[in-house]
Amino acid sequence: MNTLYTGLCGMWIMFFPLYASQSLGLSKTTLGLLYTASEVGILTGNLAGGVLADTLGRKKVLMASLSASALALASMLLPGRVPVYAGFPAYFLAVGLGSPAIHALALESSPRRIQGTLYMLAVRVAPSLPPLATLPLAGYLYEQGMYSLLLVIGVATLALQLLLATLLTETETVSVQAGEVSQPVHHVLRRVLRVGDKWLLLLVAAYGLDMLTSNGLEWYIPVYTWKRPGSRR
Repeated sequence: MNTLYTGLCGMWIMFFPLYASQSLGLSKTTLGLLYTASEVGILTGNLAGGVLADTLGRKKVLMASLSASALALASMLLPGRVPVYAGFPAYFLAVGLGSPAIHALALESSPRRIQGTLYMLAVRVAPSLPPLATLPLAGYLYEQGMYSLLLVIGVATLALQLLLATLLTETETVSVQAGEVSQPVHHVLRRVLRVGDKWLLLLVAAYGLDMLTSNGLEWYIPVYTWKRPGSRR
């Protein structure tokens, strides 16, 4: 499922900055604010998604995330800027909501003795390969003025992922009847902050900073490097 996402949904994401700046006429400041909102959406979605995955079950949260992502992306097919202003951050909020569930499913459904290997293959290695073929195709379609088709492909991919998600087997569901009552989010966060090994917190902070800086730059690069008519670059 991750491979489908990076290979096909990644097509519209890569060329969104160009579409937003060239076709919608959004300024770089507005684009930066949109990407800031999307990062906040991912963070919020991850926090909520982790708690919901532990309380409602991984599969339910994943299916809700895919449904919401498809609706948010489909709304961006509507004309004008407003659907983009609303749909873009909503899409990443929905994606963030399902991220803990899909990672937990990938890890928990693997045999324990090779969990690390299979997790890395399923979540990191395999999803990095399809863009080698799909991104050049996306570039061609964008140059032909067919960005809407990239959005349609993204919606269709999410619908296919939702169909595949119905076939997944739930790996863990918290049962209140069994005496497992979920704790409020602030209790969970308080426990994490009291962890004895401060290196864990440092690692989380470093990872978050890396994501912030890389995602903060990736949208600007295609806008900056795209060769405009009459440009000497």
